Amino acid sequence: MIKKLTLKTLKQANDLVLSTFKSLDEYEKKNLIASLFPNRFKEVYTKNEIKEMEYFVYLVDNKVVGVVGLYREIEDNKDECWLGWFCVEKRYRNQKIGKKLFEYMLNLAKQRDKKTMYIYTYNSKMYQKAISMYQNYGFTQIKVKSKYKKDLYLKKIL
Repeated sequence: MIKKLTLKTLKQANDLVLSTFKSLDEYEKKNLIASLFPNRFKEVYTKNEIKEMEYFVYLVDNKVVGVVGLYREIEDNKDECWLGWFCVEKRYRNQKIGKKLFEYMLNLAKQRDKKTMYIYTYNSKMYQKAISMYQNYGFTQIKVKSKYKKDLYLKKIL
């Protein structure tokens, strides 16, 4: 079941994000809590160049097994958004939980009149399954200048 991130689910969600994405900086590590308390974590928004963000969790027996979000960067138009941390706990993969979370975000973006969604990921073996899923949903690679050779940016007109 997909629910909006709350204080009650924050620790489990944060643990899942930190175990999935190993090289986050100190401000990226605070994204989930900052999404719940934007006025108390303005520096997180500023340092990450984020205008707004919102996160959701997938629960199985009240346990967080998936996390996903939407955010908008400062320079984005109102009708643009990015897919936020998107992960499913290893032992719950291949059960269509990722697909449900992803489709939920696509539908939410459309409901909120977003016309374009972007995804930032890393072109590595670890993320190939997710990248294939994004491409199956019509996301295409776009060229963005980056200091890291394996950075991968995808875009879809909704």
